[in-house]
Parts: sequence; C-alpha cells; structure tokens
Amino acid sequence: MKTRKPFRFKQFEIKQETAAMPVTTDACIFGALIDLKDAKQVIDIGTGTGLLALMLAQRFDKARITGIEMDAQSAAEAQDNFDDSPWSNRLACKTGDFREMQFDIRYDALVCNPPFFRGQLQSDDARKRQARHTVTLDYAQLLEKSLHLLHESSQIWLLIPNLHLQEMIDCAALHSLHLLQNIQIRSFAHSHPHVSILCMGLQPHTIQQNTITIYAGQGQYTPEVQTLMQAYYPAIG
Repeated sequence: MKTRKPFRFKQFEIKQETAAMPVTTDACIFGALIDLKDAKQVIDIGTGTGLLALMLAQRFDKARITGIEMDAQSAAEAQDNFDDSPWSNRLACKTGDFREMQFDIRYDALVCNPPFFRGQLQSDDARKRQARHTVTLDYAQLLEKSLHLLHESSQIWLLIPNLHLQEMIDCAALHSLHLLQNIQIRSFAHSHPHVSILCMGLQPHTIQQNTITIYAGQGQYTPEVQTLMQAYYPAIG
C-alpha cells in the first residue's frame, strides 16, 4: 500500500499514513469557513485525521474539541496529530460508534464531514468504504443523534455533496433544524458547485448564501481562497 506523506500546515502537521481518507481541498476550505464564534465545547463527528479539529483549535482559542472516530487506526492517528499540535490540551479523540456513544454534556457546535456517497460504486477497501459511503451513518441518524447533544443556540456545520444537498435540507427540516447558511463550493467559475457547507440551528434565521470558487486557473487558487487559507497553507502568505 502506498504511504501518504504528512500534510504540513503553517502551525501543525497531519500524519495520514493509515487514514481511510486523506486531507482534501474541500475539507480544508470547510475548516477555514466554520465560524465557532464563542463556542467552548465542540464535537467533530468522524474526525478522521483530526483535520477539522486542528484547524478550529488554531483559530478559536477558547474551544475544547472532541473528535469522534469509529475506525481505530484513524482515531489513533488523529490522537497523534492532536498530541503533536500546539493545542494538545484542548483536543481529544474518542474511538467508537457515534450512534451508540453516551455524552454527558451539551455542545455549542457540532461539525461533521460525513460519508458522502450513497448508492454509488463502492471501494473494495472496507475502511475507505466506511469513510466515504453512508454505509454506517446516514443523514437521519446523524441529525437525530446530534439533537440530543445540542442546546438552544448550538450550531451544526456540515460538508455535503450537492448530489445529496436537498436530501439533507429536507432531513434537517424533519428534525426541526433551520438552515442558517449555505455556502456553495465550485472548482472553477464555469463549474457547477459540487459540495455545500451548511450551517444549521434550532432557531430560525435569515439564510445566508454564498458561492466560493476554488481555482482561478489550473493549480492557481482564486484570491478569495488564498485569503481564506492564508493562515493555514505554508505556500500562501
């Protein structure tokens, strides 16, 4: 099996040798756009390598972030990444199935880059299949369990493929969750958006909508993405 090199950010490093899914540009943009405001308790469902938790820990110095990961190898690697970071005292990873775990606190924010393929060709690698496909945690299960962890002003942040965007919005409505933000992500100005960043909460609010274009040309980030990722990517700024 090909060994993946660590992904180096300005203030931390992601080891991803055993990761079921490596670091992606979409996930990095997601992490940079999440606004935790004054959140103190944050949970990252399906933390994988710990990417989102680390990006958030860098920007929000009051946040204590717990990553949940059911794949034991990925969880161990995430904990290593947490321990090696400047924010190890505010980061922790728990191994287990989110649907079956018990929690004794309410969280100010829940973030998740959930499995995103449904009814499509699946990988022969069981760990990759679990990470990429909704074979273990579907949207309804995710939201139903999440509701038990929230308080009145909590927010849920999700990265969803546009193929399943309406399904997630409909599912959220059935669980009395209101859409607060919908940020569409597209590769190029002429491309259709392929993923959306959704922010949802229990209190209704005017929906903020935006579209972000990743590339100005082949291998060249747009000024908007350069500004967004300046705090993270060593090659920018």
